[in-house]
Amino acid sequence: MNPFGEGKNKFIHCCKAVRDFMDHKGFQDTTWKCLKLPHSLQSDSNSCGVFMCKFAEAILTGGNLSFPCDPDAIAVMCEDIGQRLLNESD
Repeated sequence: MNPFGEGKNKFIHCCKAVRDFMDHKGFQDTTWKCLKLPHSLQSDSNSCGVFMCKFAEAILTGGNLSFPCDPDAIAVMCEDIGQRLLNESD
């Protein structure tokens, strides 16, 4: 998933990179599939970290990859991520 969206050429390149990596690791006979999943798109140039954290959280918890991404929502997500990091650290 790319917060800026997946163009056709980048998607093909990513699929080839994953397949080459899996082949190198000895998984030549597996049936890995590259898919485009619907997800929110980033509209600025500096919130990619927030998007990656939200995507990871959604994948790990079975959540939704589409979420509000206006500037106010991004600010709330940044605060939430920061607070969670503080709460979970020693």
